[in-house]
Amino acid sequence: MRFPTGIFLCQHSGAGRSLKTVHMTRKTGAIAALKKLEADREKLNQRQRELETKAATELGRVLLGTGVESFGAKHLKQIGLALGKMGEEQALEQLGISNHLATK
Repeated sequence: MRFPTGIFLCQHSGAGRSLKTVHMTRKTGAIAALKKLEADREKLNQRQRELETKAATELGRVLLGTGVESFGAKHLKQIGLALGKMGEEQALEQLGISNHLATK
């Protein structure tokens, strides 16, 4: 036996006492799920912005006192991008920094 995929509601149509059947499809459920997904996405976006701010603060604390604070923002970003493309090991090698010194 197959059951209907939607929800059926019966409504009285007034003095004539006839019944009217209204079929609500699963699309209503999909619309609600989509709205929930959008709300969840906004919450995740907000959480991402918060974590990015915290990560920027952590990076700033690491870099303070190293001398790079005297670099211009544009050049500091270019240096960061270049180092990021190289990867940690290659960057240390290119800069002549031994790995055991970098961990101190």
